Amino acid sequence: MSRARIRDLIAKDEGRKKKLYKDSRGYWTIGVGRLLEPTKGGRLSEDEIDYLFKNDLKSAWDQAEKFKWFADLAPVRKAVIVSMCYQLGGAGVRKFKHMISDIRRGEYGHAAIEMKASIWHTQTPARCKRLAKMMATGSWPTPAVKKTKKKTGGIHALDTREPHH
Repeated sequence: MSRARIRDLIAKDEGRKKKLYKDSRGYWTIGVGRLLEPTKGGRLSEDEIDYLFKNDLKSAWDQAEKFKWFADLAPVRKAVIVSMCYQLGGAGVRKFKHMISDIRRGEYGHAAIEMKASIWHTQTPARCKRLAKMMATGSWPTPAVKKTKKKTGGIHALDTREPHH
C-alpha cells in the first residue's frame, strides 16, 4: 500500500478543518485531525511553530506594504508597522488614523505619542512602549544584557551575554 493511499484514507476519515474545532470526543483539534488539546498532550513541534510564524510574518509584511507610505519608511519604522500588523492586523493598524497622519508628515515623535495613547497600549504596554520608542527614534532597541555573577578562578566577573529566548 502506498503512502499516498494511506494519506488519502486518513484525510477522508478525519476531514480537513481550517479552524480550531472540538472533535467527537470534545478535544480541541485542527487541520486533518491534529490534536491540540493540552490535557491530552496536544502541541506543536518547533518546526511547526516556525512554519506558522513564517507564514504569519509574510502576511503581516504583505498587509504593511498595502499602506502607500510604508515604502518610504526607514527599516526600523517599517519593522514597527509590520509588528503592529502582525499583532493587530492591517485593519487594526488602519484605526490609528492620527498615527498614520503623523507618519505621512514625518512626525514620528507625534506618531509614537498616538501609539501610546491607544487601547492597544493598555493591552500590551511593554510592546507598545518599545515600538513607540522605535518609531520616535528610528533606532533598534538596545538588546537586554543579562547581568549575572560568574565565578572565574576565585574572581567574580559580570556575564554580559545576551539572554537566550
